[in-house]
Amino acid sequence: MPITMNDVLAYLDSDEPSYDQAADDLGADALPYLQQLAEADDIGLAGKAAYLAGKIGSPDSAEILQTAARHADASVRVAAAAAVSLVPPFAADPVLRMLVTDEDSGVRRVAVECALEHAEPAFLDVLREVADHDQDDYIRELASDAVRRIDSMRPLT
Repeated sequence: MPITMNDVLAYLDSDEPSYDQAADDLGADALPYLQQLAEADDIGLAGKAAYLAGKIGSPDSAEILQTAARHADASVRVAAAAAVSLVPPFAADPVLRMLVTDEDSGVRRVAVECALEHAEPAFLDVLREVADHDQDDYIRELASDAVRRIDSMRPLT
C-alpha cells in the first residue's frame, strides 16, 4: 500500500515519535512528504521530518537535511545536525559542511558531536577545518578530539 502524508503525520504528530519504527514502516517512500514538511512553517514538524529523513538513511535523505540546514529556525537546523551522520557519508558531507559553519553555535556543536559519535573518516577534512577555525573554543576542542579519535581508528598504510 502506498505511503501518504497522513501516514507520515501519524508518526510525527506525537510529542516523542518512534523514529526507528517510523523509518522501518515508512521507508524511503516517505521522503517526498518529509521534504514538504521540512519546507513548511511548522517548526516542530520540520525538525521531526529532518530527523526522520536521517533515520531512513537513504542518500536521498540528504536533500531533506539540506533543506532543514537552511531553515530560519535554529531548532530545525539542530535536528538536521543530529541526523546528518545517519545518512551515507558521501551524501552527508555537503550538509555537514553547511552545518559546521552555521551562525548558531548550538547547531555547530551538535554537528561536530554527531560527526564525533559516528567517527566517520569521510568527515575528517570538515572536522579539521572546524578544529582550526571555529570561533568557539569548546567547538574547536570538540572537533580536535573528533579528529584525534578518527585518526586513531584508521589503519596505518
